[in-house]
Amino acid sequence: MREISEEMYHRFYRLQKRNVPPEAIANTLNLPLRTVQQLINRMNMTHSKTSKKVTTVQNPGKSEIADYLDIYFYTKTRYSIIQLVGVLTEQYSENLDKELQKALSSSWKAIALEMSNVSLIDETCSNLIISYYQKFMGKDKFLAILDPSPAVDSQLIELKLENNVPVFGTELAFEDNAFRKKIKDSKRRNN
Repeated sequence: MREISEEMYHRFYRLQKRNVPPEAIANTLNLPLRTVQQLINRMNMTHSKTSKKVTTVQNPGKSEIADYLDIYFYTKTRYSIIQLVGVLTEQYSENLDKELQKALSSSWKAIALEMSNVSLIDETCSNLIISYYQKFMGKDKFLAILDPSPAVDSQLIELKLENNVPVFGTELAFEDNAFRKKIKDSKRRNN
């Protein structure tokens, strides 16, 4: 098994504790699936040997909004999903920019930004998403927001994201629209 850095191991641990499927962990961390499965097996063996009751204490003085951003990349048959977990703030805009750039240069024609676990979005990330939406349209690709959390729902309106980028509540609605749009556009061009 190949050695991974401590930072990579911590990212792996967080993903695994959230019950992210091994395939998604492998894609997200750019690790071979076999390595991910070996790490999961090793963690499960260690956990069963030393299983103790763990008590988590919440600090009541701490803000409820987490200060991190995890990005997971899932591939479907006809499209891909970039799942965002945490906060979309200026501090993490570079990470978001890198993921959107990779998606733009990929072969996928439709990408959904799944935001059901996003607790905050700021103007910097909002403008970045709008900018990438326009870049995707320029390359005849489709970018949309999928299942925004109640925490960011009102922010999408405030930051004018909802008027500039399509927003869908379900994957089925996203998929139908992403591929129906291309058919409508081609019909318009032929008429």
